[in-house]
Amino acid sequence: AEVSTQSTGECGSGYPGDPKTKDWLRRNIDPVFGFPQFVRFSWSTADNLMVKECVGVRWDDEEEEEENVPKINSFFKSIQKESNISRHRFYNEIGVKSRSVL
Repeated sequence: AEVSTQSTGECGSGYPGDPKTKDWLRRNIDPVFGFPQFVRFSWSTADNLMVKECVGVRWDDEEEEEENVPKINSFFKSIQKESNISRHRFYNEIGVKSRSVL
């Protein structure tokens, strides 16, 4: 991505330890949206600034889990079903077994 330095000023090398990069991050942080998409949010320099300067967000899925609510992975468990379709005798004769779980 190309960075326009006309309105944002000198951005430095882009590495988190570069003083010019740190200064650019401080000047260009948005309190709601953070940084433009080309900033590596995973770097501690950007992450620390966001924690300090941005509005906190609490997501619904961060709440404590309620009792008796199935976990998402329970929907992916294999369920054995009995088939009403009879197998061809060829498969029975050579001993091929059905597999419902990969």
